[in-house]
Amino acid sequence: MLDRPALAQKLLDYIQTAPESPDYIAEAPAKLEGFDPYQFVGEWIALRQEIKQQNKLIQAAQSAPAAPTPEPVDSSLLRDLLPVMDALDQAIAHCQTQLAAPPPQEKPRNFWTQFFPEPEPKPDALTEALTSNQAGIELIRRSLLDLLQKRQIKPIPALGLPFDSQCMYAIAQQASDTAPVNTVIQEVVRGYWQGDRILREAQVIVASKPPSL
Repeated sequence: MLDRPALAQKLLDYIQTAPESPDYIAEAPAKLEGFDPYQFVGEWIALRQEIKQQNKLIQAAQSAPAAPTPEPVDSSLLRDLLPVMDALDQAIAHCQTQLAAPPPQEKPRNFWTQFFPEPEPKPDALTEALTSNQAGIELIRRSLLDLLQKRQIKPIPALGLPFDSQCMYAIAQQASDTAPVNTVIQEVVRGYWQGDRILREAQVIVASKPPSL
């Protein structure tokens, strides 16, 4: 028969008995050596600042719009197109010079003219042809210039500006009474930028002091 009072007494004795301490807390912990609380606090503050800075950079990168990435193009190919642009510029300048030239003077009549009359010159036809050629050349030039601008290529301003050795190359000096010294007075070969770097230097002639009398 189960002795309930005896079991109750054993349970009461077990509860009132203090348990033995485990091994890992039976002894006092060893003293920590080399711990600097000031260094710990300083490193913690620096870590918090670094986390905040990285968080700001991540948020800025996520909010900034993605810039379109242009297709990679060999710079040497683009540089080879620049002489074509130079030829078009020279052709346009030639047409403008011909259109601005005075009309040819009438030739003196000789003895044979009364028997074999020469055909009358038609300056209007020549002017029309030059104007048409200039318009066609300018159309090709604009198309090529638009193609270069899509690759972030643009001319380097030079004429009338101070000489800049970073993007210009002076091939000669010329005395000038009107332009300041080291001012570009002639653009022999036009230079071009590609973004923020030089695709081709501008070859120019700069002004120098006139010779003293």
